[in-house]
Amino acid sequence: WLVYSLRFLDLLGAGSVSPAVFAQLVLLNLPRFLAAAMPVALFVAIVLVFHRLAGDRELVALRAAGMSNPRLALAPAAVALLTAVAVASINLIVAPLAAQSFRSLNQLVRADLPLAGIRAGAFQSPHPGLTVFAAAVNGDGTLSGLLVHDTRRKDRSVTISARSALRVDRPDGAALLLGDGLLQERDPADGRLTTVRFDRYILTADSLTDAVATRRPDPSEMSLAMLLAGGAGWAPPGTAARMLAEGHARLAGILHAPAMAALALWLLLHPVPARQTPRLRLAATVAAALLLQAAILAARWAAARNPWLLGAMYLVPLVSIATAATLCLRDMDGRGHAAAAR
Repeated sequence: WLVYSLRFLDLLGAGSVSPAVFAQLVLLNLPRFLAAAMPVALFVAIVLVFHRLAGDRELVALRAAGMSNPRLALAPAAVALLTAVAVASINLIVAPLAAQSFRSLNQLVRADLPLAGIRAGAFQSPHPGLTVFAAAVNGDGTLSGLLVHDTRRKDRSVTISARSALRVDRPDGAALLLGDGLLQERDPADGRLTTVRFDRYILTADSLTDAVATRRPDPSEMSLAMLLAGGAGWAPPGTAARMLAEGHARLAGILHAPAMAALALWLLLHPVPARQTPRLRLAATVAAALLLQAAILAARWAAARNPWLLGAMYLVPLVSIATAATLCLRDMDGRGHAAAAR
């Protein structure tokens, strides 16, 4: 998330966006990364707490007081369920809405970028074939000596020069109000040049950006119902399977927090062989978590290419939960720990 957010830092440094808009862009990207990070954060918290308890021999004292593995796992399991509820809220409600808001805001920022990013004394090319130059940027926000050269269209090239320019906000977007200038349009076919002098001329931000076709919504913006319907007519041809996999990935992601918690509890609470050191157990727990994450990613990758493998995204975390619960319940009275110690 941090690396992704740094992409907008250049815009802030150049003064192209305000700190408030930069903060919105960064925060609107947070939910989808937060949903992926919460299960991992829960796993790390459980490992640190129980590793510390084991190192201080507090687990031995708790078992001597009659606490079984299920009772020891009760609090982490409750936190895992709360985390799963939070992930479900983010995956199914918050993240799609945040993605929609981010795309809309990002589109407005990109459309306004050629106007907001004009710097004095520098030839800038916000898009291929478009060159913008301003001799000076005055303290009141006006521009002096503006030059715009546009060769993006093959059937004509346009050059606009103006003595002054003022940025204005209109209902249809930002624009520059040019004063006392010249517009020259040249036809490449016959070389004919048309010249028009003006006292005032409106140069919209749209004219400084490339035309964008009607944008299809990104999968991250779609609701769960749209994804499970294969894009509901919005998906490009041949991507219905990918949309379906994305929808099931959101649902399966709810199981990741309980699966990570169950894996940690299983490895940290089951009987410790006499030859196994705490560091070795910690390393084994981390390695198992990495394998679980790799299996989850592999299941998602396979389901996106083979719809009949969609069940694998649910099977991987469910197997982890079921296995951990079975092994924890098998040692109800903790006698396995005594046997392991002997």
